[in-house]
Amino acid sequence: MAAALQGIMSGVNVRQKVSRPGYSASVDIRGASMGTFSSNSALVLIDGIPGSIDDVNPNDVEHISVLKDAVAAAIYGSRATGGVVLINTKKGASGKATVTYEGTFGVQHPTLMDWKNELLDTQTWMRAFNEAQTNDGSAITYPDDVIAQYDGSDPAKPARTQWADFLETPLQHQHNISVRGGTDVIKAYFSAGYLSQEGVLPLDSYGKYTFLGNVNWNPFERFEIDVNTFYMKENTERPHANSAQMRAMLNQPSLPVATPEGYWYSGVWGNPVQTFAEGGNQLNNWNRYRLSAAMKLEVLKDLFLKYTVSSSNLFNSSNDFYPVYPRYDTAGNILGTTRTYVTASESWGTTQYLSHLFSLDYAAKFGDHTLTVFAGFQTEQNRYDGISASRSRFINNELRELAASVGSGTDFTGNSSAEEWAMASLIGRADYAFKDRYLLGAVVRYDGSSRFSPRQRWGLFPSVSAGWRIREESFLREVDWLSNLKLRASWGQLGNQGTSLYPFATTVSASQGSVAFGNGTVTTTSVGTPADLNLSWERKTTTNVAIDFGFLSNRLTGSFDWFYDRTKDIIGTPVTPSTFGASAPVQNTYTIDNRGWELELKWMDKIGDVTYYVGGNISDFRDKVVSLGGLGSVDSRFDIGSIVYGGRSSQNYYATYDAEGRARNGLYLYQTDGLFVDQAEIDAYIKPSAQTKPGDIKFIDRNGDGELNSDDEYLSKKTTTAHYFYGFNFGGEYKGFDLSVIFSGVGERWTFRNLDGHYITGNRVQTNLFRRNYENRWSYDHPDKWADQPRLTVNNWLNGDFCTLFGAPSEYHLRNFGYLRLKNIQIGYTIPSRLTKKFFVSRLRVFFTGENLFYYAPGYTELIDPESNFDTVEDSNAGTCYYGPARVLSGGVSITF
Repeated sequence: MAAALQGIMSGVNVRQKVSRPGYSASVDIRGASMGTFSSNSALVLIDGIPGSIDDVNPNDVEHISVLKDAVAAAIYGSRATGGVVLINTKKGASGKATVTYEGTFGVQHPTLMDWKNELLDTQTWMRAFNEAQTNDGSAITYPDDVIAQYDGSDPAKPARTQWADFLETPLQHQHNISVRGGTDVIKAYFSAGYLSQEGVLPLDSYGKYTFLGNVNWNPFERFEIDVNTFYMKENTERPHANSAQMRAMLNQPSLPVATPEGYWYSGVWGNPVQTFAEGGNQLNNWNRYRLSAAMKLEVLKDLFLKYTVSSSNLFNSSNDFYPVYPRYDTAGNILGTTRTYVTASESWGTTQYLSHLFSLDYAAKFGDHTLTVFAGFQTEQNRYDGISASRSRFINNELRELAASVGSGTDFTGNSSAEEWAMASLIGRADYAFKDRYLLGAVVRYDGSSRFSPRQRWGLFPSVSAGWRIREESFLREVDWLSNLKLRASWGQLGNQGTSLYPFATTVSASQGSVAFGNGTVTTTSVGTPADLNLSWERKTTTNVAIDFGFLSNRLTGSFDWFYDRTKDIIGTPVTPSTFGASAPVQNTYTIDNRGWELELKWMDKIGDVTYYVGGNISDFRDKVVSLGGLGSVDSRFDIGSIVYGGRSSQNYYATYDAEGRARNGLYLYQTDGLFVDQAEIDAYIKPSAQTKPGDIKFIDRNGDGELNSDDEYLSKKTTTAHYFYGFNFGGEYKGFDLSVIFSGVGERWTFRNLDGHYITGNRVQTNLFRRNYENRWSYDHPDKWADQPRLTVNNWLNGDFCTLFGAPSEYHLRNFGYLRLKNIQIGYTIPSRLTKKFFVSRLRVFFTGENLFYYAPGYTELIDPESNFDTVEDSNAGTCYYGPARVLSGGVSITF
């Protein structure tokens, strides 16, 4: 569902990191997720009930809208600081019942399939290995007569890599059927859907069943009841193939997956084919129920009393099974087993959400005056309960139920957890219009949250707005070419609760064991992180100024928005000195500004029998750290205030900084000057170590002290925050044929191409190489100072930060991952009704769809999809660095009876 918004709406950044079955895209509105250090994701409301954007069948969506400014989002409360996505599902309609079926079948082509086709063949890789050894100053391993043996004639000496043969061409299909109809008294809409999606990996699949029922009943005048029910069942199967085993695709191509005798060979990074065949799996199951009922009574003329009760329940379970299986060398000798005992684990969890909303609505018109007033009181509560258990010592690799274990004592473990939160809100809203020309609005919320101590629990958040329909003024009514001109302005405050459920409370933990005390033993307890009882709401203040316009009978329409957000009292954990003696308490600390703009344009027209449209949008935002609250790590090299280092892993990647007066997520890195061309250049310059060779990165001594060390790192103005989100689309209809094309892209997103080291990019030949990296390398035959890849090497990571392939972040590996993607193209044909009505079919349409067909990313050459996360440290099980949005070719049919 999230992908349907990509490239369509300005200010809405949809990022599909991974195309594995069952993984969702992320949605960020106006950079809201960057405006705080705590959670600030968009609030998704499906028929008024909070949920995930994928908790709805796309075929059931009647309307979807995104609320971005404070006044529009304020009515939805504290969780709306990241913007609001409103999804309304289809409802019943008076008239004869209609039945609609839609089905699609498609084939996926993930980025991994490109990897499979781009890896070096064995003989080329051997020559590359020899070159790397020569570069490193050692003797070669593969003479010509040995290389010649790898021509494919001997199964034990493959001509090409076998380590990517486990990749499959996944299929997917989806089916939906719906019934819609009703009378003046009762109207109904029912639908059922099924989705099946296979993965590029074996044992990687996703299935989803959905059911929706919407009923509207008017039992008597001035009273109506709306009932909404939804059920979704999801199942996934996941192989035990983490990021390290995904890297096994880069095992040396000279090594066979299995010996001629049929024994699995364990490569440098394990054997993924064996893992998929014998390594077990994880089975997951989710059951989601959503129910709401609303009763509305007109107590007086234009005054409505309404009560809505909403409930959302999630029941999830998983079964994880790890068998024991052997690993072999190339001679078939057993090197060991994957684990000592067969292990299995299970977990169950339930999440229950309940909301009550009592409201009064009044809407009336008095001459040129229109007034609407809303007042409400809402309560929300949510509780999660979970339990898990695991056992080992199963008698074989077939039984996975915990009761089948023959173990005892420490072979069994179990745990449970529970958490809950609650909110209460008083809501008021008033809108006034004079002659539908001058518009005023105001919203106020008084929210209380269980996440704060009783004395800081409540927060008051006001918002105001104004609008002026200039086109309705008498001095513009005769301007024929101007169809619409409206000014909008708003100011408002919203509150954010942060991430933690009980940050104001100090926890006390009991130990698992006991210690000797006196003549016996006692169980010990320990006090947790100190708490700040003054912790309270983050406050986000938003100012929005905009203009909407239309020309030439609204054939050309558009809008421009400028906004400014300041989020203060941000909930975070400050940096404290080691002498503090404990972890830092969660506090209201930082202040962050966020400024941005949005532009949308659309042209719609008709020429003869052709109706067509062309649209586009672009937006950008720039954030800045105003204050770190006087806390943080002070670096004497910089005079811009406190610096908080974030995201730096053991390999020194993800080195970003947040500093007062600067944009967030700046890059902290070494400056470089291309590559060393020859030994003379190395001898005339500072070299990090004796291992430095021609073709290695040339680092800059920024402070001029004659040494290369961490003092030479600097704070770049480039950030990992994406900028210039854009999209454009066009389409049309002609005599039953229809076409729609959607492009989306990001203009700028700086990050390091080798976030996972040389396994993604680079030329370390202990593993296989991508052909494009090999062909764009530095070599003695082509000593290009600005080559895209450094020299080949066997194991050049001995220089610490200054390693060519696997050191601290440097400019050499910094790339702009901006891109343009053909997101979706659909061609359809609706068969004339004069032909279909003979078969009781009122509408029959066939269509072909292509998704993510290609992308253009001029800033780099690697096989890394620009939307992918390429971060195995962050999500090793998902392996997001190895996936991008899959190219999907599908065809389908839609029939209405």
